[in-house]
Amino acid sequence: MITRIKSNSKSGIYQIRSKINGKTYIGSSCNIHLRKTQHFKQLRDNKHYNTHLQKHYNKYGDKDLE
Repeated sequence: MITRIKSNSKSGIYQIRSKINGKTYIGSSCNIHLRKTQHFKQLRDNKHYNTHLQKHYNKYGDKDLE
């Protein structure tokens, strides 16, 4: 799940946080909902460009990420 930190509408800064170790990935987007969909599709397909996030997803799955 992506937590919205700052937003005026659908755009803003977001984070993806691990419940297990508290590490975060922070990004920004003009459309947070679309970006969330893209992140998790890439993770499910094992094609995410962030290798640390991909390895974590492969090990713990999406239930750990919020």
